[in-house]
Amino acid sequence: MTSTIFITGATDGIGRRTAESLAATGADLIIHGRTQAKLEPVIAALEAIPGHGRVQSLAAELSDLQAVRELATALEDTLGDRPLDVLLNNAGVFMTEAARSPQGHELTWAINHLTPALLCQLLLPSLRRSPTARCINVSSMVHKQGELRWDDFNFDGGFNDRAAYAQSKLAMVLFTIELARRLGDSGPIAVSLHPGVISTKLLVDGFKMQGRDSLDDGAATSIYLALLPAAELRPHAGGYFKRKQIDSVHPIAHDAQVCARLYERTCALLGVEPLSPR
Repeated sequence: MTSTIFITGATDGIGRRTAESLAATGADLIIHGRTQAKLEPVIAALEAIPGHGRVQSLAAELSDLQAVRELATALEDTLGDRPLDVLLNNAGVFMTEAARSPQGHELTWAINHLTPALLCQLLLPSLRRSPTARCINVSSMVHKQGELRWDDFNFDGGFNDRAAYAQSKLAMVLFTIELARRLGDSGPIAVSLHPGVISTKLLVDGFKMQGRDSLDDGAATSIYLALLPAAELRPHAGGYFKRKQIDSVHPIAHDAQVCARLYERTCALLGVEPLSPR
């Protein structure tokens, strides 16, 4: 049976390479980009790949949570009766200057954490229609350097670009762990990953450094997790992967109360109903 995969941030870098590789498997792809103009050449490239499945696209500005809600609704309309087998939250940013979303959230926090968390929550009905569904959240090894500023997620006290990035990626790891815990043993599987150190726009412009890994390396773990049989992935629900293997996480990720607090706080910020603890 053909899988249906939704990928955010699929117009360049790791996201595009991931989409290209998954298209070659015959999967049906729904790709996201900021604008339809950015999506059109990617659609053409994907449809030129031998053996590709259906290719559809949705445009949205992920810094705006209202636009993200509309994106989720549009995705459900696009799916129709089809289940969503894979939600791949790939899009991310590194903000070098302080900026706010329309809802008043610091943009790194909004795009790297709140948006993927909102998509995970809103798309659960579509994911639950698939017996092998998984929610894959692209984090970063930088999460291990992160600190949660419970009273100042938005860096009102003074913006630090690297600290903001690390916090957003740490939050995504903790959210994924708690989401997996609350989904239990029979629902969609939630996992997170570090893609590698690749010379993407984010790394070069944000961290002012060149990567040591290729785009293929960067896409490899996302592809692996998207295609791994559910029976093999389920024992690792909530896990954080690097190079297709379970990797260590920030020490606070082992604290169930911290993960639960972050999950509940995130849902409150998003105005969505949290899943009940198990």
